Amino acid sequence: MEMKKKILLIAGVILATAAYTSCIGDNQIGGKRTSLDTIWLDDAEMKDKIFYSDFLGAPQVIILEASPECIIKSVNSIELYKDKLFILDGGSQSLYVFNMDGKFVRRIGNRGNGNGEYLRLSDFSIDREHNILYIIDEAVKAVLKYELSTYKFISTVKIDDGVSDGYSIQYYNGSFYVNSALMDKNRDNFDLRQLDSKTGKQIGKYLKSDKYNKGWTLPLQLTNSLFYDKGSLNPKYVGMFSNIIVSLTDNGPADSYFVESSNFATKEDVINVVKQTINNEGIYNFSKLYQNKRIHQISSVFETKDILSFKYMEGDVRKYAVYDKDTRKVSITECFINDYVSNEICIPMDICYNGEEGVLCCLKPEFMQPFFKYVVKAGKLKKTLSKFNEISKLDEQANPVIFYHRINNP
Repeated sequence: MEMKKKILLIAGVILATAAYTSCIGDNQIGGKRTSLDTIWLDDAEMKDKIFYSDFLGAPQVIILEASPECIIKSVNSIELYKDKLFILDGGSQSLYVFNMDGKFVRRIGNRGNGNGEYLRLSDFSIDREHNILYIIDEAVKAVLKYELSTYKFISTVKIDDGVSDGYSIQYYNGSFYVNSALMDKNRDNFDLRQLDSKTGKQIGKYLKSDKYNKGWTLPLQLTNSLFYDKGSLNPKYVGMFSNIIVSLTDNGPADSYFVESSNFATKEDVINVVKQTINNEGIYNFSKLYQNKRIHQISSVFETKDILSFKYMEGDVRKYAVYDKDTRKVSITECFINDYVSNEICIPMDICYNGEEGVLCCLKPEFMQPFFKYVVKAGKLKKTLSKFNEISKLDEQANPVIFYHRINNP
């Protein structure tokens, strides 16, 4: 088996996880310094529940068609573009397109070795200015380009040989960024590589792993992309063990937020995991991180003009933080509830896409069964929810349900 597919099952929990620029001074840790906010988790207010309605408007409910040609097994990445939903399904290795009514539009490309075909999709990104879709095929280290007006294949861009094990991609201002993992001790490792979108040649390397990601250099893939706010003006990135959320800018990645805690995973913690992984031939063992309740894996980042929210792991426990930019106060909960759907049951519905006007939340396939058991069949589904009757008639075999929330901007 390939190294990044070997993940140790510990205490009944499967860790679905992942994953300095070369031109800045040693006084900086991540990207270029900007006006930074520091988010202190140790001083946060602990809450039993935090509700979506505090930040987001009532959702448009999108029930995805579940015809034989578009059965979704897993949701790895979603984008909303020109009233179309683009959903990468890692289980079936397909990129599906649906309209905002949930109707299946088409599948983009096919698996295979032919022109315009792919072997192993891991992420995609959209050039909104030029109407181009970029899909990264990690099996062959290439990016496939498609024209979105016609969905026709344009070309394949081979990724520079200096980039290894890239599986997340973000287009930005004429380039695309991919994450990178190199296990060569004799070479400097960088979390992000900037590539020319036409040639695939490296034109920049950023976020030196030794400092930014506490020495983590092994290939390990999150369920979702490592890029967030993908539809915003400045998409964000955060590494597996980093406490720095960076934004992409015209001058490269820039530090945006520091997340601080006395119990954040240290470089020593990370190096121990790396050593154990190498010694055990690619088996990732996070047991000590769990036992010591170390904080790691910031993900599901989304930002409005008033707040920043993200998910993180404390040991093997999933937690959510909401940072108020005005008061600089932080609230933390283990139960971030979409109370437009139900305000009693905490079914994970992470925010998987953030644009300028709204966010997408997804009831993923793995949560459909508990959703129907504990929400729908238990009578906990809110009757005020749009398409209440349609959702009530679904079953556990249905495709994921998408909730599109407008951002509450006064």
